[in-house]
Order: sequence, then C-alpha cells, then structure tokens
Amino acid sequence: MTMGQYIYLRNGRRHMKGFRTRVTTLAVGALVILSLATDVTPSLGAAQIPGDCNNDGTVSVSEVQSAINMYLGILPVKNCVDVDNSGGVSVAEVQKAINAYLGIPLIKAFATTGNLVTGRIDQTATLLNDGTALIVGGENSIYTVLKSAELYSPATGTFAATGAMTASRSFYSQTLLASGKVLIVGGVDLTATPQNYLASAEIYDPIAKTFSASAGSMAFGRYGHTATLLQNGKVLVTGGIDSDGNTSNEAELYDPVADSFTATQMPMVSARQEHTATLLQNGKVLIAGGQDANDATLGSAELYDPAADSFTATGTMTSPRWGHTATILTTGKVLIVAGGDANGDLLSSAELFDPVSGSFTATGSLNVLHDDFTATLLNDGTVLIAGGYDNTLTAFTTSEVYNTVTGSFFTTGSLKVARTGQSATLLANGSVLIAGGGNGANDTAVNSAELY
Repeated sequence: MTMGQYIYLRNGRRHMKGFRTRVTTLAVGALVILSLATDVTPSLGAAQIPGDCNNDGTVSVSEVQSAINMYLGILPVKNCVDVDNSGGVSVAEVQKAINAYLGIPLIKAFATTGNLVTGRIDQTATLLNDGTALIVGGENSIYTVLKSAELYSPATGTFAATGAMTASRSFYSQTLLASGKVLIVGGVDLTATPQNYLASAEIYDPIAKTFSASAGSMAFGRYGHTATLLQNGKVLVTGGIDSDGNTSNEAELYDPVADSFTATQMPMVSARQEHTATLLQNGKVLIAGGQDANDATLGSAELYDPAADSFTATGTMTSPRWGHTATILTTGKVLIVAGGDANGDLLSSAELFDPVSGSFTATGSLNVLHDDFTATLLNDGTVLIAGGYDNTLTAFTTSEVYNTVTGSFFTTGSLKVARTGQSATLLANGSVLIAGGGNGANDTAVNSAELY
C-alpha cells in the first residue's frame, strides 16, 4: 500500500484528495480529517512523535490543525512537523501527524549497515560516551568462544577491531561505568577442561582502546548473573550460577574508585539465575523472576535498596518466567516481556511493574513467540522487540513494538536477516544497531548488521 494522503475541509473550502482507501473519520469543530493506515516508512531518527510539538507524548486536535496550517503556509514551519528537515511541510508529514493523533502506528524499517569484522552470537554491546558502540566476545560457532572486540562508528557505518579481552568468557556481564569505561565481570571459560567459572573482571578503556585486568575479583566465579550500574556509581552483581554449579543468592558491589568487589550486607531473598535486574528511577533495583536452586521457575521479585544495602520482597509477577527481558519505561514502570515458563515453553505474555504500588499487572501480549530476542527502549518511549526464534528453534525476521499508550504490541518492519542471540544498541541519533547473532538451529554466526 502506498502511504495515503488526507482529505480535509477548512472553513468549507480547499481540500485535497487522497488515494482510494478505507478511511477513518474524525470531526472536531470546523476541521474534518479523513485518514488511513500507513505503509512502512524509514526511521525518523528523532525522539519526537510526528506532530507532537509540545513534547507530551501525544498529538492533539490542535496540533493536527497546526500541522495543516503549516502545510498551507498559515503558520511558520516547525521541526516537530517538518520531520525530514526540508524547510517545508509535505502532505506525507501532515498525514503522519494525523495518524499519530489517531493512534495509528508509524511503521519503521530496517536498513543494512556495515558488517562485523567477525560474525558472533550472544555477544555484549554497549554505547560508549563518544557515540560508538562496543561489541565484545560471543561465539563464532558452538563452543568456539571469542575474546575479540570491535567498535561500530555511526558516522561511517563501519566496524573496526579494538583489542581483545584478557580472558576467554561466555555468559559474562558488561556495564558502562560513570567514567565512560566498561566493566566486564565473571562468566565461564568454555575452552578450559573442566570449564572454568571466572571470578575475575576486566576494564575496557575507550581512550586507549584496550582491555586490562581489574585488580579486584569477585568472592567466587559466577556466570548468568546480572550487573547493574547504581546511581552512586557502583555496580550491583546478583545471582547466577557459582563455581560449584549452584544457583546463587549472593550479591556483590563493584566500587570503580577502589577497583574492588565487596559482598552486600545481606544476600538476595531468593537464589536466582536467568533473572533480570533493572535500575528504577528511585535508585532501587528491581530483581525479577528467573530460576532458583532447584531449577523452579520464579514469579517472585525483590528490590535492592542501595541506601540500606538490603533486599526486600516486592509484588509477584502475573506469570512465573525466566530468560525474559525487563525494560525501564519513560513512565518509570518496567516492562517484562516473554521468557520461558515452568515447563520450558515460551511465553508471549508481558506485564508491567509499578514501583509506586510495588505490583505487577498484565499488559498486551506479543503477536508471535520470541526467544533469545532483544528489547530496546526507543527515544519515543516505545520498546522495540527484535528477532529471536520460536519453539522450533527457527530464527526469524519478525519484530514488534510495544506502545506504552495503548499497552499493546504491533508488528513493525522486518529484520533484513533472520537472527537470534544478536545485540541491540540504541545509538545517540535514535537508531538501533542490530548486530550479529545466529541463524537458528545450527547456530551459524552471521556478521551482518542493520539499523532500525
């Protein structure tokens, strides 16, 4: 379908005919708008919703009228409507404002960018303060672990090698520190016999473009843990599987000034692995779901309070789950998506955690099952769910967006390449870099990348 035009009447005069289509009618005062569903359009690269000139996250009737008047030359052009920065307002740009008012999703597209130096699966990725994206580790095929790293430059759309980790690691954590350096913690060395659970840490210096071993080490090796940057600059490391193969309830704090780890005053309420840990706007950390020491799937959640250095139980999720994603929204709520249930089956459901009430409530469900996908908060407040695989271990290109206003997921543009276990990084220009991943059942690493 071609993006439709609109038909409007202003004071009973001038109108424009659009393409023949099924229309939706809105009548407000002297303004009558006929609008239609949109086609796929490129990413705007802007934080604003088209037509949302007061930046409140919605488009009002008066803002639609203003967009029309900008097109007619009655009002001066503003960038909130002139999204392509052409200096004028087109019919298509007015249509976008109308559709935003009507709640019709703006469908964005994926575009290819440069290839990774090395194809990799299950790597980590971090946006650095200079706007480049650091891609580290992963595997290039089953059990072949990579120590190498590379940098993506949004300016050139290319990747370049940048040093290598000091240790071979899988299932480690990667956290951007307040200093701009990157902390890499723990993991398991799959190349060792027997496998070596790592307590060590290392630091990537973006100025020197090198990795160096941290002076500090955790109390014990662990993998499948979480690492969350706190507002005080320290990093909270929670749970995972310890060097004895047990799911842990222990937590530690990394102090970047002392370059050392110390145990928290008390352990977590529950031992967890495959859980999530999300920094809330109030400075606390929401720790949700996962599996316990008996491999039981958890519906419980708890909060870490840095001021008290303590963990306390909070509300219970609507569905026990592990391997899910957790994304802090602009509203302060946390969106929990998918994961596996107690039987190991994939979930399509999602829920919201409200830090004010300390409770979880169900929200819309995914349109298709996703596992090993990515969830990225976009600048417009929506959340991009990209790729993954289904119950048959088939990687796919399907992507969805969660709309916080309607509480629902809608299908957006498809990935150029089917992938699972990829990384997703929100860039400074508002685009999302999707890189690497595997093609599904045979875990062949892909080196391609794309932008949403």
